[in-house]
Amino acid sequence: MPTPSISLRQGFRWTEEPTQPWDEPTSTLVLTTSTLRFVDIRIFHTTSTPDDPNLPHNNGHIEQLDWAFAGTSSSEPIASTDPASGTVQRCEWEHWIDSRVVLGAEPQDDAGEMYESQNGLALEKGVMRNAQGRLLPYEELWKDLPVESTDAATGRKVSILAVMEDPARGARSMIVRVGKWVQGIIAMNQEVSVERWKWRDETGKFERILKIGGSFLPCSVVFDEEGNAEVGQNLEFDGLVWKVLEKYEWF
Repeated sequence: MPTPSISLRQGFRWTEEPTQPWDEPTSTLVLTTSTLRFVDIRIFHTTSTPDDPNLPHNNGHIEQLDWAFAGTSSSEPIASTDPASGTVQRCEWEHWIDSRVVLGAEPQDDAGEMYESQNGLALEKGVMRNAQGRLLPYEELWKDLPVESTDAATGRKVSILAVMEDPARGARSMIVRVGKWVQGIIAMNQEVSVERWKWRDETGKFERILKIGGSFLPCSVVFDEEGNAEVGQNLEFDGLVWKVLEKYEWF
């Protein structure tokens, strides 16, 4: 079973002719569980720092959200035409929730090839639509962040997944915790809200560092400091029920 992971995007560029310079106009963080469920949140921001205190953290405007989506990822090794590129993985991300797509509609394909890099970053290459709807080639640089424990005494690390779906109310939500990070997304009535939380060693608590949208997200179910959340546990709010589907612990 894969170990849960934290990925921070470090750079982006379109690679149509002429190739654009590297840029990073967002704070983009992806949390992925051991069953490859993920929450990917991309906020327009002047730095890529995922816990920058200047991120919108009190019902920020939806226009500050570049893109947010959640779902399931998969990958498989493929042959490379360049011996110097090392291992190459063909990756796909199936979007169960997507801030750019009406809930229930077919999202755009999301796939790319992941290459090893000499500087400790992973290089992703693929094709996707730009803001004008044109399909263009792109490249992204990704850095894996270390998964840290919130339990200094034992060093135990925790990953938790909670999911909600209510077809009658047109609602879906996914919340993922990996170590000291939590991200959640909810789509309801064709509106999307997102949150990001970070554990602070100095206070011994999780702190919300990002919130866009007005919908409630019960992130507390996955950042219970004592790690008491269990698979099968339900949390109900306003008639919506989030269920804990996964809990993974390691050292």
